[in-house]
Amino acid sequence: MKKRILPILLVLVMLLSLLPAQVFAASYGFNANATIFTQNFTTETPRPNNLGDYFTVTSTPFSAEDHTTNWDTGKNGTSALVYNQDSGEYYDDTNAVLTFTFKKGCTFWFKYVFSISDKSTNSYADLRLNGQSQFKASSSNKPEGSKYSTYSLDVKKGDVFEIDFFSEKSFEMPCQMTLKNIRCTDLAAQDVTVSFDGNQANTKGTVSGTMAAQTVPAGTATALNANTFTNVYSKKFSGKEYGGDVKFLGWNTAADGSGDSYADGADITVSADTTLYAQWAGHKLTAHFDANYPDAPKINDTASAVGDKYSIPTAPARTQDGVSYSFRGWWTLPKGGETITEKDDVSGKYVVPTTARVTQEMVNNGPVTFYAQWSKRLNVTLDGNGYGGNLGGVNTWWTATMDTQLKSVTDNLLKFGGSSFPAGKDFDGWYIRNADGTLGDKVYPLDEPYDYTEKIPGGSVTFIINWVDKAVQNVTVTFDANGGEGTMDAQTLTGGKGTLTPNAFTKAGFRFAGWALSAEGEKVYNDGAAVELTENTTLYALWEAEQSNLPVHFDGNGYQEAIPDAAIDENGHAVLPALNSAKFPSGKRYYDWYIVLADGSLGDRVTASYDLSAYRDSGVTLKAQWYSLSYVIRYNANGADVTGSMEDQRAPFDETIHLSACTLSREGYTFAGWSTSASGKAAYADGAELLREWDDGDWDWGDEGSEDGEFFDLYACWSKNMSDEEKAAREKLEAAKTLLKKNYQPKYGTDKNLLDMAQARLTAGGIEGVTVAMKAAVSTKDMFTDAHAGIDADGTLHYKWNDNGTTYSTTLYCKPTLTLTCGAYTDEAEDVTVALGLDEGKAIEALRTQGNRISIPQELNDSTTLTSVPHYMVKEGVDESSVDYNSSDDLHLWAEVTWQSSSTSVIGIGSNTTKFYAPYTVKVSRPKTDTRVTLTAKLTYSGRDDLTVYFTYTVTVKGTQKAIDYQEGLELWLAGGTQDPYGALYVPATGEKIDVNNVTTDIHFPTTSDMRKVFADNYGADFDGKYTPILITSSDESVVESLEANAARAWVYRPLPGQEDAKVTLTVKILSRPSGSGKDYANMQVLASKDIQITVPAMTQTEIDTAAAFMKKVCAEDVYWEGIRKANTARDSVTGDLWPFMEIVPDGDGYKFLRTSAESQWRGVKVDDIDGWYNSEQYRCFRSSVPSVVAHEKLSVTKPQYNTHVRIDSVLTYVEYGKYYEKFGSDPAYAQFKQFYKQPVSTVVTVIGTTGIEDPSVQDITVTVNVTGSPFAPAFADLTAATYTCKSNAYRTAWNALESALTSNSYTYTGSGNYVTGVTDPAGCRLYAGDPAHGEWSGWMYTVNGKMPMLDATTYATLDKYLLQANDRIDFYYVNCPTESGDHDWTENTAKRQEPTCTADGSAFYTCPTCGGTKTETLSATGHQYGEPAWTWSGYENASATFTCAHDASHTETVAAVITSAVTKEPNCTEDGLRTYTASVTFGEKGYTDTKTEAIKATGEHVWDDGVVTTEPTCTGKGVRTYTCAKCSATKTEELEALGHNYETKRTEPTCEADGKEEEVCSRCKDVKSSRVLPATGHSYRWNPRTGRYVCENCGKILIRDGDVKPAIPAKPGKSDQAGKSFPFVDVSKNDRYYDAVDYLYSKGIMNGTSSTKFSPNAELTRAMVVTILYRAQGEPAVHTSGSFKDVAAGRYYTEAVEWAAANNIVKGFTDGTFKPDKSVTREQLAAFLSRFAEYNGVELTEADGQLSADAAVSAWARKNVEWAAAEGILTSEQARNAVQNATRAEVAMAIYTYLTKAAK
Repeated sequence: MKKRILPILLVLVMLLSLLPAQVFAASYGFNANATIFTQNFTTETPRPNNLGDYFTVTSTPFSAEDHTTNWDTGKNGTSALVYNQDSGEYYDDTNAVLTFTFKKGCTFWFKYVFSISDKSTNSYADLRLNGQSQFKASSSNKPEGSKYSTYSLDVKKGDVFEIDFFSEKSFEMPCQMTLKNIRCTDLAAQDVTVSFDGNQANTKGTVSGTMAAQTVPAGTATALNANTFTNVYSKKFSGKEYGGDVKFLGWNTAADGSGDSYADGADITVSADTTLYAQWAGHKLTAHFDANYPDAPKINDTASAVGDKYSIPTAPARTQDGVSYSFRGWWTLPKGGETITEKDDVSGKYVVPTTARVTQEMVNNGPVTFYAQWSKRLNVTLDGNGYGGNLGGVNTWWTATMDTQLKSVTDNLLKFGGSSFPAGKDFDGWYIRNADGTLGDKVYPLDEPYDYTEKIPGGSVTFIINWVDKAVQNVTVTFDANGGEGTMDAQTLTGGKGTLTPNAFTKAGFRFAGWALSAEGEKVYNDGAAVELTENTTLYALWEAEQSNLPVHFDGNGYQEAIPDAAIDENGHAVLPALNSAKFPSGKRYYDWYIVLADGSLGDRVTASYDLSAYRDSGVTLKAQWYSLSYVIRYNANGADVTGSMEDQRAPFDETIHLSACTLSREGYTFAGWSTSASGKAAYADGAELLREWDDGDWDWGDEGSEDGEFFDLYACWSKNMSDEEKAAREKLEAAKTLLKKNYQPKYGTDKNLLDMAQARLTAGGIEGVTVAMKAAVSTKDMFTDAHAGIDADGTLHYKWNDNGTTYSTTLYCKPTLTLTCGAYTDEAEDVTVALGLDEGKAIEALRTQGNRISIPQELNDSTTLTSVPHYMVKEGVDESSVDYNSSDDLHLWAEVTWQSSSTSVIGIGSNTTKFYAPYTVKVSRPKTDTRVTLTAKLTYSGRDDLTVYFTYTVTVKGTQKAIDYQEGLELWLAGGTQDPYGALYVPATGEKIDVNNVTTDIHFPTTSDMRKVFADNYGADFDGKYTPILITSSDESVVESLEANAARAWVYRPLPGQEDAKVTLTVKILSRPSGSGKDYANMQVLASKDIQITVPAMTQTEIDTAAAFMKKVCAEDVYWEGIRKANTARDSVTGDLWPFMEIVPDGDGYKFLRTSAESQWRGVKVDDIDGWYNSEQYRCFRSSVPSVVAHEKLSVTKPQYNTHVRIDSVLTYVEYGKYYEKFGSDPAYAQFKQFYKQPVSTVVTVIGTTGIEDPSVQDITVTVNVTGSPFAPAFADLTAATYTCKSNAYRTAWNALESALTSNSYTYTGSGNYVTGVTDPAGCRLYAGDPAHGEWSGWMYTVNGKMPMLDATTYATLDKYLLQANDRIDFYYVNCPTESGDHDWTENTAKRQEPTCTADGSAFYTCPTCGGTKTETLSATGHQYGEPAWTWSGYENASATFTCAHDASHTETVAAVITSAVTKEPNCTEDGLRTYTASVTFGEKGYTDTKTEAIKATGEHVWDDGVVTTEPTCTGKGVRTYTCAKCSATKTEELEALGHNYETKRTEPTCEADGKEEEVCSRCKDVKSSRVLPATGHSYRWNPRTGRYVCENCGKILIRDGDVKPAIPAKPGKSDQAGKSFPFVDVSKNDRYYDAVDYLYSKGIMNGTSSTKFSPNAELTRAMVVTILYRAQGEPAVHTSGSFKDVAAGRYYTEAVEWAAANNIVKGFTDGTFKPDKSVTREQLAAFLSRFAEYNGVELTEADGQLSADAAVSAWARKNVEWAAAEGILTSEQARNAVQNATRAEVAMAIYTYLTKAAK
């Protein structure tokens, strides 16, 4: 309802003078028509404090239409902030609210007045705190005599105080309200309590610990005490704990966490008592999953409980840029890290291993993120970047294994490829080669693996090696005199290179011959040689004896060993040396010795008979002559359309020659070089160099090596002339052919078309644009059977099969020709082999057809109907009765049958030992009852276990006996083979038959073994009480107790004397219990049942009294001693073992002891279990006080040192009567039976020790005895403080002490230690039991130390049973009582009785009506009685056992089980497996288990691998290939056909002097098929102008004859034809000695300057420059070779020059295969180049021995060259002496000029 209120005057007390009016106006937010004026307070005290520190003020606009605001001055000059409202309409809405928001806690205080002209108007201001009305201010509630009212309240930080104005009047009414003196003061320090709750209700863990409440000042920030609660959560799987401490997260004011939260130890501000609840981490781990690639889809989170495996999502798929990626599982990091998954071998999927389970610690640490990691397949090309070895072609590698692949390549490269490294370079690593050829990222090796998957786009990449300069490594050379004298310092070679220090060692009579690597080694370096070493080396000096004066000297002319001089005998003959062929010059054969003439030419040939007398004085030198071994190069045109021909070329071994220039031609083709086979690739270019080394062979290994004059065939290679388009297509077709020529092994069921397989192979090899087709259909047939296989023209595969008979499992091979097409071009792949195996589908169908022919009867009534089952199937149409099983002619041997029987005892499958192929014999043994037997036939195809079919046949074999009748069986069991239906029931003690009409003893029923015999005899069946228990129950448990299942003895309890005879029905049942366990008998099926009515007569008192007399007799100590004494005669002199007994039975008027179970009757007095025996674990029926002397139980005696007193005790129970007390002991009617139950008996014996004396260390004990009469008989004289002393080991009793005290003080007594009936004092006053003057039940009692002593928990000890202890006080006293119970006739007050429970004691309350006395008896708590638990399973990994108390079902205990699991049946490819989970708990010191099983699915069909050849086939023998199932490891085999001989013609060409041979030899087994001799060819000599000798053109043998003439030296180049050309070099003067040389070489274009005007004569030249100069001088002939040196790259200015020089043996390079083109040339190298250059030009070098002094600095290898150059004037003598120094440009020019011009002269 619309309310109208009068104008309101709102007055707010000025806050602080420092708060300007604008601030208030802004903070209040009044509408624009309201103006706030401020004025200082003048009369109010105290002054306002800094209110801005305590609150802020806001106001929502009023909806007034017309109002004004001004200051009004009240009475008494009081200043106030007044809000006057003259008119306007107002409503009770939230827009008219003044709001104070507090910044901190305080007491808020102000004065106010509310006035209105019409006081009858219900207008007021509502003051609210946090929305709750606190007070309503109106004009009617101000105090008397005061204009202002005072209001205050306590607030805390964050509180909101509001003033809301409204009125119910609907007419205009002026009003006024004023607030002043607003003050805020800090709250007084008040304490509040913060309580802490561990919050067990909101966690699955167990919270432990306590925290005291914390007192904090109200409204003040205070640090919370640190948390001391702990929380442990337990969760196990397979015995392993995955739980642990639960993380404390902080506090919250609400248990569920919805309130205010505080961190541990954080500040808290409260104004009232507060409870904080601990907040704990949960028990589930949240996992985020990141697909880990750009624009990947979002994957949902998972939550996994502690103890569970990680829950993971389905693996995502990834395809980018047309490239497929392979998922590698989930990882802890985007790159690297650890994986939480593993790849399942069977499914190929990534799964979480069973051990990867969530722990509580993981949950504590919060959510985790797992990242997908990826691998993709890259086509990788390896670029060696100058590497000389082979790195292979394109590789297809997964990025996940890229580092492994690169490591393998790198390891091999570093291990074996060092010699192929670029010169002076070391391997740095693999880099990505960018498209422009520059290096990209380094990928291997790196400290962290390179991200190949993400950083390499697309599907292809090239990795290139980066090389770095080889680090310089110094090498130390040590010199050893090796028997010589002198010293030499070690030499350091920088980088392992340098010239050896000249030798300084000497040895008398010897000359230095060079350096060796060992003391006995051969020479490796000459003196001062240039060397390159890689490791520290010791060099040993080699010494040669000085030349003798013998006249004949030998020049070996290259022979690798010094030859000693020889003498000339009296006949003028010399002994010529025998030469070792191992020392011959390489590739040479010895010819003969020749005399060296003065001019160096050769003279006569010298033989052993040659007359050398003319040289006795002058001496003579004989020079060995050698001839080269050679071979013949035959050039094959290799094509029918080739024109031209080429002569054979003879070439020497171990020399580099040039192949003859090709003179052949072929239309449409270009000659591409020479190959060593007709179909091979070009190995030699036209005119290329060829060096073939002589091979001595190894006869031990059948290697004949090289032969002199052998043929070396070269075949012309032709390259078809084609366009670029065709060339590209041909290259692609050639690559496709290479891929497709590999063998194919299609797998049945997977591969159906060869063309599909071929196309897939091309795709995998990265070859696109090539299509494959069959040239024609092909087929093949088994040579022994009609089995065939083939490939249709469309590529369809037809696996091997024979429709007419046996198809063996061996493979047939088809060799189709594939037609390849690339654009307009085609080619054919011919060497294709397809291995087609068995058609497995047809094989299975064939087996099924045969299996359907097997016939087995469904029912057998005899043992002769089924006598055999097939082993191999008989062929269709063959009469089985006529089959000869010694032969396989009538049988399908490919269909073998094996059998299994489910019951071999009924149907047994025998062997077929009589004949190999005969059927299996069958033996049928009819059982007693009908029995179903399953026969399983397994048909296997040709022995292949993977090709099988099964057929099952169910056969019912009729039994010989009738069916089981449980009711009949039960009655036969009870009759026991007698006519009496209960003839099998007998008395346990005697075996007498039970009279069911007069049962006076326990009943013994027959056992389950007896029932087993009944069933076996009558039904031919077994009886198992586990599954068919026998249960006997009673209609009256108080007379006959029901039996446990399968128990045999029924306990019978006769009625008491005077009661009626009892009629009882015993029900005997056979039940069905299929599980074999459980006791819910009421719900089990009853198979048979029979009631037995028996009568049990009541006992007579005479029977009981007779039994009591016998019990009393045998419980005497003397009888007990008699029973155990054995051969000992006296208790105080025991020297041998004692003898325990089991039972005492009546024997006439006496008794006898029974000592074995066989003779015991178990109805007499037996030795019973001593209470507590079970816990003692030492004794049970006979207890010894000193077991080290007399053993418990067996009572064997061990002789001690001293005489030892031993107390032996037992308890005796009269079985026939004690059972009543045991069952009914709590019933007073059975009290007299207590005397039959566990009555104590003992005796003390003395075991005589080895010393025969008492132990002197035994102490005396003294006790005190008091005898007190009755207060009703004051004449009786009490005996006080009598003492009794005995030895501590004497085992004296209270009776011994009392008897001594009485007799020694003149008292007499009647009775015994069991009970004293009366005592007479010395004066004759007698008190006795049952004295009428004192009551019928009065008598003597005693206590020890104020208490009645107990033998056990329920039995009081009589005087003669209590053993004395030191300082005992025995009080013997007389009591007056007319009741049987002692001195009181206790009557229970049943109304007050409190029954005991399982856990709490009860109480019974008694009153004696005689004397009014009362007593309370504690009834002990019954304790829990738990039976078998109830099991609860949660899945397979959690279970618990709940135990319920039998006394109180509300008492339950649930125990978490420990779960273990084991595979109890392994799955295979065809059968499921089984995993059994076992839950185990321990409760009440007893273990309980339960099991649950889970099926493990069969792994499915066999998955065969590609197989491995386990037996290699030979030329004549077959092989075997074995296949293995990848899932279950089953194997199968396949036969491989024998390879057959592969005969090749091997030809040994005849030589000039030796016959040759031609053989046909198998390349595999070396079998020789044929052989013939090729006659020797004889020599064919021809004059060789270069050597000046006749040389055999076939074998190269030199023929030297007298009168041979040396040829003239060829003409040399003439003078320059440009002699007048202007000389450009300003740094070469005509006065320089090298001017003519420079001018000549420049004018001939042979040598240039370093610039257009400078020659730089003192600069050095490189080796490449010198060779280039010689190349120019030679006229730059054509070059046909390449790659001679690994550091000479193609395209350099010197490349052709070096290749030419190397091909013509002018340069040889270094041992590491390099030329070192940029290295400065030395003088000795220059001499070597020029000397070889001269030889190349046909110049025969002259010997120049003696040109150099011994100390000349020249390497041994170059000495001859330098001597020649010095002799020819090419080098000056000074240059020759320092030949190891680098040559200048001027020196090189002079040397070349001298050589050329000297030759020209």
